[in-house]
Amino acid sequence: MVAVLLLGLALTHLELLSEGFRHAHYLGVQMITGALLESAAAVAVIADDRTWIWGFALAEGALNALGYLLSRAFGLPLTAAGVAGDWLHTGALALGFLGLTVTGLASWVLLGRHLHTRRGPVTSARDRALLPVSPPKRPEE
Repeated sequence: MVAVLLLGLALTHLELLSEGFRHAHYLGVQMITGALLESAAAVAVIADDRTWIWGFALAEGALNALGYLLSRAFGLPLTAAGVAGDWLHTGALALGFLGLTVTGLASWVLLGRHLHTRRGPVTSARDRALLPVSPPKRPEE
């Protein structure tokens, strides 16, 4: 689910690409960079289940939501574009919503991992592979 939302963020950034370049060149570059990072995060979430990947997804979502809130509250830096107060702009609203959703889901996964104890039953070969290897016991001399 998070991978689909991250791809939604990437597609929204690509959709806003021409508008970003129209406002300022740095915004266009930011849209391209955001789309690449979110696509990479989506692939990483599908390919692996490491905690740092979920942390990266959390950061991506939080930064998108924060960017939406700050740009609508204070406007865009280094531009004459009047986007402050335009809370219902479709593309920006999509970035804010998807960012908040990714943040919520990634937080949920990370919180669940933090609260999970290793004392529970091992239910799969993957779980056994993640358990730390204890050193072999030596017979007492």
